[in-house]
Amino acid sequence: MIIDKNIMEKLRSCIPMNELSQENFNYLCNEIVVEEFPAKTKLFTIGDDDPLSIYLISGELDLVSNDGTRSLVQSNKDNTRYAIANLKPRRYNGIARTS
Repeated sequence: MIIDKNIMEKLRSCIPMNELSQENFNYLCNEIVVEEFPAKTKLFTIGDDDPLSIYLISGELDLVSNDGTRSLVQSNKDNTRYAIANLKPRRYNGIARTS
């Protein structure tokens, strides 16, 4: 897959991709799937045990716990350098807040 230059720059700052050699990063970029979701789309569910690491490149995402507590994740914040809710099985529902 061909990845937009802006997306590559954002990914390059993500952890652990920031530690890869250029050759390995280029290889990874050929394997990455970039998806866009409309607002209110559920990206993952509490209990999911998928092998995916999800990074928020743009927009906002709500993490919703079992008791309904919401935490806002924004792509322009430093914490999005890490995969979102990466513990497995997942402990939150991930719902797109913006498209």
